[in-house]
Amino acid sequence: EETGAIVQSIVQKSQERLSQAFTSNREVLIGDSRFQTRYLDVMCDRRSRGGMFQIQYPWPSANRATLGIDNGQLIAIVGRPGDGKTTLTIFMLCHFYPMVDGKIIVVSNEINAISVTDRIIATTLKVPYADIRAGNIHDDEIVSALEQYQDNPIVVLDSEMLGAGTIDTIKAKAKQEKAKLLIIDGAYLMKATGKDMYASAAAISQELKSMSMGLGIPVIITWQLNRQAGDGSGASTATVAFSDRLSTDADVIAAIFGTPDMVANNRRVVRSLKVRDGSSFEFEINCNYDTMNFGEIEMEP
Repeated sequence: EETGAIVQSIVQKSQERLSQAFTSNREVLIGDSRFQTRYLDVMCDRRSRGGMFQIQYPWPSANRATLGIDNGQLIAIVGRPGDGKTTLTIFMLCHFYPMVDGKIIVVSNEINAISVTDRIIATTLKVPYADIRAGNIHDDEIVSALEQYQDNPIVVLDSEMLGAGTIDTIKAKAKQEKAKLLIIDGAYLMKATGKDMYASAAAISQELKSMSMGLGIPVIITWQLNRQAGDGSGASTATVAFSDRLSTDADVIAAIFGTPDMVANNRRVVRSLKVRDGSSFEFEINCNYDTMNFGEIEMEP
């Protein structure tokens, strides 16, 4: 009887796995009629979006080059300290929100959960971030911003809330919440037991890519550029701090930077350092903390 129960359990798990092959992108059975139906649905879905992925960047130039962000991709936003990586990523989050059919988790290794929330509220209301920090926004406005996320609440955590702050703890949380998008601020600060910072960063990069593929969701991270990048205009995959491995693991690496003149005029450049399919992009964005506008600047022909 015990052997029979074990066999039955194995058969049941196999059937469940087979069923998932026709309802997800994790496993396919080419030639099976049930997968054929699923694949035709995928084609129909792609045509309905003009060939774009469901989640799209807030910048047309990036979308033209990449078709947007696909499940399982690891996207890295890199820059020098103070270049606005965290705020830029929050701007992306607010743009992504209506496109994500499920939970979004934001983990920060650099600022606490309330500071992340401050940036989300400022971006939602398009008001100065400094006014949010100073408490100068009326309660009614704050409530109206928060209510925009009540149907699908965003989970915001700092790394200390996750105990060890390892990839495994984040992955467990993502599974628990059935997350559809994961954002990790300051991913290079994650922990890998028993490794120095450079070896740890390489392990973190590999684990992040493994997690994005294992969960079947996009993972967006921020990461540092090293001093050799200067003001960022010399950024390349060789100037990514702590790890050469990220240039292998990431599907897209995009650097944000600005010359002194650009910074003075609230502008930055976003440039691809890597796109896995070989395409590239470069464009200027606003960097306006008064309106929380980080949208692409249309260049004159």
